[in-house]
Amino acid sequence: MRITVPLEACIWTLSLVVLGVFGPALTGHITICIPTLLGFDGCMGCGIGRAIGLALRGDVLASWNAHWLGIPAVFILITHIVRLVINANRQNDAIKPTDTNTPINTNTPINI
Repeated sequence: MRITVPLEACIWTLSLVVLGVFGPALTGHITICIPTLLGFDGCMGCGIGRAIGLALRGDVLASWNAHWLGIPAVFILITHIVRLVINANRQNDAIKPTDTNTPINTNTPINI
């Protein structure tokens, strides 16, 4: 059986891996975050990214302190990835080609 993984699932998985590996350790890094570049601290986007990274590393309290939506976001994203893969494979099972070795029933009436 061949498992199909949609591109969106690959992108979400890669983003979770990157946040889990690099997220909390990226202090003093180059950023494209506009509020951070303007000198503001406590950007909501940076906080949730840091919270997701900490949650993936198992540091629940620090994740909660960084942003309270970090832990739910991890569960939502993992659920979304699993559903994408399941739905893609369900569609592939439904599109299987018909068996060409079965005889055609010629006694079936045709309504015109």
